[in-house]
Amino acid sequence: MLKINSDENLGKVTIEKSALQNALSHVAEYGNFRLPRRKWKEVYGLLIGKLKNNNLIVNNAFPMTHGSSIFVEFEKEHYILAAEINEIIAENGDFFVGWYHSHPGLGFFLSGTDVLTQLGFQDVNPHAIAIVFDHKELERENETFTIFRLHNTSEGILSNYYVVDYELNGLENESELEFIEKIYYKITHSLETKKIRKVESTARNNIEKWLKLED
Repeated sequence: MLKINSDENLGKVTIEKSALQNALSHVAEYGNFRLPRRKWKEVYGLLIGKLKNNNLIVNNAFPMTHGSSIFVEFEKEHYILAAEINEIIAENGDFFVGWYHSHPGLGFFLSGTDVLTQLGFQDVNPHAIAIVFDHKELERENETFTIFRLHNTSEGILSNYYVVDYELNGLENESELEFIEKIYYKITHSLETKKIRKVESTARNNIEKWLKLED
């Protein structure tokens, strides 16, 4: 990983707090402290947003699928679902601006498979980002995610990646860590009382409602 924290040519990255909450609800369902570690699973979702004055704005996140504790795969059915989502968000002037996934208990990095996935996004849109979550960082009172981009996509699978700075929009009188902790523990408490939230099936059953595009 290259020690780069920004790229002025690509502007700023802003994440709306509702988008972070949507992604975190997916991550927490399959990786939380109330689940035995052997049951933690990686998740995969799409980031939705737009470009404004060369700045990337992430205004939503859609939960797609989950896998094992160390691997998650995008299959044919997910490409079909992504195409349906793309048609809906295009009506609002949005598009896919990257993806998110989790590494429960493994830390923040892009594997070779992750780099290949990011190439698919960044070759089309140089601003595209990859967000990696790990809820274990809360034990050290660290933030639970890091944002990456590839440094040079022409190098293909050998591309190095770097950390991208960002702003979280919509916070009031609380820090980013306080916001994340509040959302995360609220979600995990819900999991304990309701057994399972089924974020993926809820989103699929009513895509437009999840994307907040209904009148």
